[in-house]
Amino acid sequence: MPPNPWRLAFLVPLLALSLVSCSEKQATEPVVNPPGGSPPPGTDTTPPTVTQTQPSNQANGVDRGTAIHAVFSESVAESTATGQTFVVVGDAPVTGTVSATGSTVTFTPSSALQGEKTYTATLTTGIYDRAGNHLAQNYTWSFTTAGQAPVANAGPDQAVEAGATVVLNGSGSFDPDQKPLSYTWTQTAGPDVTNGVGYLITASPSFQAPAQATTIEFNLTVSDGIQTSLPDQIRIYVSVTPPVDHTPPSVTSTDPANNATGVDRGTTVRASFSESIDEATATSQTFRLEQNGSAVGGAVSASGSTILFTPSSALQGDRTYTATITTGIHDLAGNAMAQEYTWTFRTAGQPPIANAGPDQSVDAGATVTLDGTGSVDPDGSPLTYTWSQTAGIDVTGGSGTFSGATPSFTAPSSATTLTFSLVVNDGTSSSTPDVVQIVVNAVLTGVFVRPNGDDANAGTKEAPLRTVAAAIAAAPAHGGTVYLAKGTYSQDQFALASGVSLYGGYDDAFQNRDPAANVTVFSGGAIALLADGVSNARVDGITIRSADATGPGSSSYAAFLRGSSGVTFHECTLEAGKGAAGTGGTNGSAGTPGSSGVAGGSG
Repeated sequence: MPPNPWRLAFLVPLLALSLVSCSEKQATEPVVNPPGGSPPPGTDTTPPTVTQTQPSNQANGVDRGTAIHAVFSESVAESTATGQTFVVVGDAPVTGTVSATGSTVTFTPSSALQGEKTYTATLTTGIYDRAGNHLAQNYTWSFTTAGQAPVANAGPDQAVEAGATVVLNGSGSFDPDQKPLSYTWTQTAGPDVTNGVGYLITASPSFQAPAQATTIEFNLTVSDGIQTSLPDQIRIYVSVTPPVDHTPPSVTSTDPANNATGVDRGTTVRASFSESIDEATATSQTFRLEQNGSAVGGAVSASGSTILFTPSSALQGDRTYTATITTGIHDLAGNAMAQEYTWTFRTAGQPPIANAGPDQSVDAGATVTLDGTGSVDPDGSPLTYTWSQTAGIDVTGGSGTFSGATPSFTAPSSATTLTFSLVVNDGTSSSTPDVVQIVVNAVLTGVFVRPNGDDANAGTKEAPLRTVAAAIAAAPAHGGTVYLAKGTYSQDQFALASGVSLYGGYDDAFQNRDPAANVTVFSGGAIALLADGVSNARVDGITIRSADATGPGSSSYAAFLRGSSGVTFHECTLEAGKGAAGTGGTNGSAGTPGSSGVAGGSG
């Protein structure tokens, strides 16, 4: 069917008007070429192509936590980027989420990929650009993830006599990817036992202990041919049988030190002696930790000349503890301590936690009360409160701060957003700040509409109208502004009026406006919204949908402007229905008579 000249003549000024009045509207869906003919000149018919992937094709050592990206030659229609059009497969399909921004499509796995595994990513022809052109063919690439690092286990520390044969044992090491391991034992302390090279190899190397008492240290690392483990340390305590010892052990130092303050609550209590002690005598009866006369649960261990008390859980904050080592502690010769050893220390307090309460939305001029009562101090100490205003019109009288758990103030008379940062202090330490926002809403003056309202109402917030037509008719007497709650408004045609502005996107109470969250829809006939001879009107935050055209050759218009000026569309979505089929063609004209025949031949 040939194009409708009237429709083309209309589209030119309409396009110009759209460029001027709807400059803030963003295209969100692909533009499909009209059926039944070639696309208009300048229409994009080039299919999108993949220009880059991350990881790249055949990449190795890819991080298991990576997201997979594909960059196209042009922006793609976000709605076509789905789990069906972007697929990642290892041993089985990988679950995840697919998103698109501009020309980039991203597959984010739901959990970390397997290590040392080859994955294949496929983009299907279901991907479209914003002109509706699909990917010409499926695009596939592959990559291989990095393996997990092996884990070294150098075995337990050993105590041996001078000159004894020492066998190291790294057989507890393993590789999560089950690859064979190589072993490197690097000597880090003590007389050299590696024949000068500084290291030993194999899983269980051996050497002869030095002739003198000493401590030998090795760090074991293992490699699976791709990655190397973190080092694991082992100590070899070499001793020489001493002469008979009659000297009792004595405490030479403690950690924490006596009368120490600000001690970390997760500390391990340690005592060092003048000589090695009998580990069997280091028990919960010979090494005690108490707080205010009550025993603290924990484990006692000993190594060489050091004994450790490891609490079962973190110590309480800001408390004094007493540690006692009894005469039940013996050295290796069986000599007991001459007398008990006692010392004290005090833990650091835990910092308090600020809670500025939930964000608030209030009307201009309302009384606002901040609420920090949810703040706590884990140690039970009393708190002080400091509210610092960090944004918005000053409401503190110039000081910039409030004090107290629940300070109050009067909201500004104009719309704004106030931000406060709350910090609490327990007399020792301060919390990290917690932020609260106070959104001050301007007092709305105009006509209010809600889908479940009633046109017999007064059109106020509390008694809104039901139809847009009734609201537009009442608007001139109420400042020319109409406020629409979320929902769908249906009528054959929405006729704009001069000097009237329509604002959608409000919640049911008209307290908060968010057109994206509170979708407001005008659902009309083939011409859903009409501006005929209208000036100085505004449509803001509204989705306008027209029905399919029904008359032969007729069109569907979400918005139709004729003889109008100063009509503004802001943050609107216009969705036109389908045009109607054209009328059938007429019969062709009759053909001309045929020419005379030639004379017959002679008899």
